[in-house]
Amino acid sequence: MTPGLRTELLAPAGDRASLEAAVRNGADAVYFGARAFNARSRAGNFDAAGVREAVDFARLRSVRTYLALNTLLHDEELDGAVDLAVEAYEAGIDAVIVQDFGLARRLRAALPDLPLHASTQTTLHDANGIRAACALGFTRVILPRELSVVEIAALTKVAKECGADTEVFVHGALCTCYSGQCRMSSLIGGRSGNRGECAQPCRLGYRLETGGASSAEAEPYPLLSPKDASALRLLPELSAAGVAAFKIEGRMRSAEYVGQVVSVYRRRIDAMNMDPETEASDTRRLLLAFNRGGAFTDAYLRGEKDKSMLAGAMAGSHGILLGTVSRVSPGQGVLEIRLASSNPDLPGPGDVLSVRIPGTGEERASAPCALARPPSEEGSPTILAVKGFHPDVLRTMVEGDPVHRMNDVASEREAKVSDCRKTAVRATFSKTPDGRFEVSMEALGNREASGVPSGIRTSATEETLRDDSVPPIDEARLREQLGKAGGTPFRVDETLLLDTPNLPVSAVNALRRRALDDLAEALRSSFRRARTAIPQAAPGTTIAPRSSLGDVSDPDSGSRVWTVAVEPYVFDGDAADTACGADAYYLPAIAWLSPSGLARIRRLHELEPEAALFASLPPAARGAFARRLAELPRIVVEAGGQGVVTGNPGTTASASTLGLSPVAGPDANLWNAEAVSVFAAFGSTVAVPSTELDPPHTADLCRAAVVAGLEAEPVVYGRQRLMYNELCPVGHNRPGCTLCRNGPVSLSDRTGASFPVVCLPESCSGQILNSSLLSIPREALVYRASGARRLRLCFYDETPDERRRLTDLHRTLRTPEEAERIRSETAAIAHRVGSRLTRGSQ
Repeated sequence: MTPGLRTELLAPAGDRASLEAAVRNGADAVYFGARAFNARSRAGNFDAAGVREAVDFARLRSVRTYLALNTLLHDEELDGAVDLAVEAYEAGIDAVIVQDFGLARRLRAALPDLPLHASTQTTLHDANGIRAACALGFTRVILPRELSVVEIAALTKVAKECGADTEVFVHGALCTCYSGQCRMSSLIGGRSGNRGECAQPCRLGYRLETGGASSAEAEPYPLLSPKDASALRLLPELSAAGVAAFKIEGRMRSAEYVGQVVSVYRRRIDAMNMDPETEASDTRRLLLAFNRGGAFTDAYLRGEKDKSMLAGAMAGSHGILLGTVSRVSPGQGVLEIRLASSNPDLPGPGDVLSVRIPGTGEERASAPCALARPPSEEGSPTILAVKGFHPDVLRTMVEGDPVHRMNDVASEREAKVSDCRKTAVRATFSKTPDGRFEVSMEALGNREASGVPSGIRTSATEETLRDDSVPPIDEARLREQLGKAGGTPFRVDETLLLDTPNLPVSAVNALRRRALDDLAEALRSSFRRARTAIPQAAPGTTIAPRSSLGDVSDPDSGSRVWTVAVEPYVFDGDAADTACGADAYYLPAIAWLSPSGLARIRRLHELEPEAALFASLPPAARGAFARRLAELPRIVVEAGGQGVVTGNPGTTASASTLGLSPVAGPDANLWNAEAVSVFAAFGSTVAVPSTELDPPHTADLCRAAVVAGLEAEPVVYGRQRLMYNELCPVGHNRPGCTLCRNGPVSLSDRTGASFPVVCLPESCSGQILNSSLLSIPREALVYRASGARRLRLCFYDETPDERRRLTDLHRTLRTPEEAERIRSETAAIAHRVGSRLTRGSQ
């Protein structure tokens, strides 16, 4: 953030109404999606004309605009995404938000002066990642929601050293998984969160199973559904941390929601030190705009995590508890509510009340209320009587039912009529040398601070000379008329009178209107850009392989056909149980960080001295665990390991400089050849296509990896990681928890599908695996035709004998008949572990 500038308030704009609500209530910047390639595909979004109109509306009011092109893209989609960016660039967009590193590479080539913001979906959570983003040309990194204020401050310092800045989410929905690393919606339902189509399976109910026993809950419970976040009380600390932007989440929310939330945060930013009463009032307003669980959380920002972060049984808005049903009078249409507080936030006419079944969150009925009899000293100060429910609905209600207030119509109305964000101008009234009167309007903006250039000036001159028959306008009246900007994007902050006109007031008004219209057009011209010639896509970078671990001179001769890499999700028992004859082992990072783990690694090396040993890093980490992981490449070198598996381009680069062979794993989200080339340039030796890809696109990625000089390594067997969660999905980080040490842990959904959970006690986080076993040996034959010579197998609950057989069968896989034998073997394993087979994304 540039010294002297206040932190930017960045608001969501899912459609035109939300855009206007954000701007009119004080946003400094807005972000929105175009017709495709954005992470909120179900929002209203904007077509090409809509983007131009959105930019005009916002930028004429000194509000910056950011286009979200923040999804993962296939090769055939890159041109379309670049075209969208070019359209927005010509319209005057201030920056583009990008997740796909391949798209970032293309945009840097096509539009070198267009700022790029690294989406939180890139999972750039450490200093290595920040530096890599800067090397790729990003000017801003949107940090993960899981970081603390202290961690944010440290990463912001790193970003500034690289010439970039940071952005943090301060309000809105929390995902249970690190953004960009969730594949649950995609792999179990075919709707990819990385493509803007998340079905939110995390908001559904799950039953916890530990050590083979189910939890006490009779029904599945939302164990993966966090409350919404609010950093309202931590804004001063975040501002002191140096972040450039406070981001509000909510492109799927209504304009009423956006207006209210922006209004509250605008007031808070402008007056950082609020008294407790004002803060409580603002929090109530935010809760009524939308909340999950009846309260907000800022636990991550405070460096904490616990079960209080969960939202509870309801997936939707919770509202604020008003009280409980005291008495029902269906004949009179009256519901009496015993208030939960002696100082309640009483509903007004039109506010929706929700009556629920105790203990379940299930709604009996809801309706807009009409106040019938407010509490009073003459009556009962704790009873509120309301009308609005149909008599038949009232008959379903039971004494003791909780009643929630769901919204605040008065606040919605206030946000709707607000219009506080306009461009400041100076109005000057003067006389030309030939005696004509002139009104000039000059923008007082600052391009760096507000997106509007200062010094742009337009004038309107009266066509007739001074009329001495008209008395001079009074100075006060003249200032008043010049200051009337009406429904324009402008606010007249200064007036300069260099003459006193003998003109009708109507003539002065006409001059003012013409000058303001001309100023609007001049400002549009200032941020519009000329059509850009788009260079052709750069070919994939050809880099000689840095490693050929496990390859043979003629892979089609003898019994060895494939190089087989295996990834055991757990490596804490006898090393002999892991040894299965693989060519490479991707061992969990935590195994390399402890003396006992290193002893097991040395034992595995003794058992299979020809195998390459790699450290497999988690997609993200924070706190003490993150600091230990920063030392992992050095530890691997000292322990004699050959490489690391990571999706972080910065870690890839640092490992490469140490002589290690980095593998761009599934966490790298490789969807296109450009992204493969990015990781090749950072030093990757092996590329793993995203497990979300269907077989044809996986084959394309294998081909792209070979062109870029890397080894392609498609995943063809095993449970796939669906989520990596900072908040432990098992014990939710309660002190003294040992659930993960009591045997296998899993979550079962309403259909009975069981999702294993691999816990990381060192960080008290966890990863959720798919309930189904991936098995695609036939597809492997297609990948081989595309140049792949390596296969990855993921192991969790296979026996040692099963692991050895699967390794041998995949190594010699040549024919469809052999593929069927593998399917038969994996079907037997699936039956034994109570799972089923899947072919992944087809």
